[in-house]
Amino acid sequence: MTDLVPSDRRRQLTDANTPAYPISVVADLTGLHEQTLRAWERDGLVRPARTGGGQRLYSQRDLERIQTVQHLLDERGLNRAGAKLTLEMADTIEQQQQRIDQLEHTIAAVRDHLATQRRDRPHRTGAPQPSRPALGQGAVQKATPLPPPELRDRT
Repeated sequence: MTDLVPSDRRRQLTDANTPAYPISVVADLTGLHEQTLRAWERDGLVRPARTGGGQRLYSQRDLERIQTVQHLLDERGLNRAGAKLTLEMADTIEQQQQRIDQLEHTIAAVRDHLATQRRDRPHRTGAPQPSRPALGQGAVQKATPLPPPELRDRT
């Protein structure tokens, strides 16, 4: 049997961030009026993609966000401004978590690299360690801090 949808297109359709649903479909799926969705967009609660002709297209992730907005407004009793602030904070937390994950990945890569370098470096056993020079033989002495200018002897 011939595959009707190419694998690249199928992958696009399953991506949660791919804009795929027009506003009429989203209104049917969520039980909201199209004007409500437009108002939420004006308020910054949702951000659907736009086609070249200006048509709104919502992704699966947008649908999840709409459900979150509905929950915040209907069940948590927030107004639109409170819901927007809550969503902005959640977005910031998500971005920071992604950054933390990136940094943890980088740290793990650096640790692996250092461990590999240590393993590959020839191990010297019994090699004499360089001795430190005694005071007066080129060693750096700890400097004594100067008093503030107003307390210095000006003779």
